[in-house]
Amino acid sequence: MSRFKFFEDQVESEASSPGVELKLHANDQLNARFAVKNHVCFYAMDQKVSDVRTDMVWLIKSIEDHPEGKIVDLGIESHEVFNANPALKEMIDFAKAFNYPMEKLVLQLDEQSRVAAVLNQQEIWERWNDIKEDVLEPLKASDQDRAVLENGDKQFSSSLEAIKESLSYMLFFGPVCAKMSPSEEMLLAGGKVASHLFAGNHIPFQLKVTCLESGKENISFKHQAQIDPYAVADFSKLYKKMYSELCGNTFDYEATLSATYSYAFSSGLINECTAVFSEKANKGLRYESNYQIKMI
Repeated sequence: MSRFKFFEDQVESEASSPGVELKLHANDQLNARFAVKNHVCFYAMDQKVSDVRTDMVWLIKSIEDHPEGKIVDLGIESHEVFNANPALKEMIDFAKAFNYPMEKLVLQLDEQSRVAAVLNQQEIWERWNDIKEDVLEPLKASDQDRAVLENGDKQFSSSLEAIKESLSYMLFFGPVCAKMSPSEEMLLAGGKVASHLFAGNHIPFQLKVTCLESGKENISFKHQAQIDPYAVADFSKLYKKMYSELCGNTFDYEATLSATYSYAFSSGLINECTAVFSEKANKGLRYESNYQIKMI
């Protein structure tokens, strides 16, 4: 049966205390730096079609208190993309321009540390229009390229949805329980992650959080969720339309994301997170994405 395990089972450890509490701490001069790495491979007919690695450095400049959570000032200090196919280098260099509008973000987080609002949306929109009228001017030459600009208009005029569905931001600002015992499992609000095999579609899930281990300085969590079975049915129809002629009639859909987390009590921020997201329609058609986030 198709399933979506958001975080796979891990061996539970005995905690050093019956209850734990984790929260972000306000700091107006934090300047905490994080290496955020992502490695993506896409396979069709069991052959590797793309192999792309992205290395970023994120800077959390400050964290402020807010009545409903926190306000985080986030800057992207560097962003490098490496592709195993040299023929795509020019296209990737051009696409990197689309990162510029969101190099500076001011985010409002809810009480579970998830992104709830983008407070500098106007700045993002203005930065997008700057590059649209300069670096991206050649895209206005054809109808197909103009569609890319229209998609950019949609994303950068209202960036919250794209940020909430991005796995990098979803992992970094993952939901954290304010207080629980290591043996407890708490059901949080549901969400959705973008499908990478069926563009424009999403995988809905309900998220559970379990505290695994608590020490004097660090705490680890496990997250797990299940895919909505109706999404699988819809994907089956899309597979027949999009892929069956080239990749065969077999449809055996599965999406998984396994991860391990370590948070620091001193700041409430991630010490380290490693995750692997995989989405497959069958053995030969699959998408794999590896993430590593580490405080540096």
